[in-house]
Amino acid sequence: MGIRKDGGWMDVLDYTPIYSAVIKIARAMVVYQSYVERQAEVARLKQAKMDEQQREGGSSDEREAQEEAEEEATSMFRIVRKKVQRFMTVTSGNARAEPTPMDWIYEARTDQSRRRKRQLQELTSWLKPTVTTE
Repeated sequence: MGIRKDGGWMDVLDYTPIYSAVIKIARAMVVYQSYVERQAEVARLKQAKMDEQQREGGSSDEREAQEEAEEEATSMFRIVRKKVQRFMTVTSGNARAEPTPMDWIYEARTDQSRRRKRQLQELTSWLKPTVTTE
């Protein structure tokens, strides 16, 4: 339940766009967090490569170490995919499947969309002129 600006209760159907916004923001956060994690992994790998080059007695080539680190690091696709499967999808039909944090929001939004569609159909059904032939 939510409270409107005038102090009354919000209609349940008013939450559909709010849930959609939450889902969009959550998707953006998943991508951003994945990017941050990949950048940290690249930095770790780069530092390890540069340390290894120095131990071997050679000069450390930062650009080469950066390129190698970016090739070795987990791809953005894999990082994002893992997070999406963990946080952003609904549970499968598997009896052992655990609900994801987004399950409830997806279900509520879908239910509200159905209600809104049903209300619009009821509203338009009496607005449509009916033509009968005898």
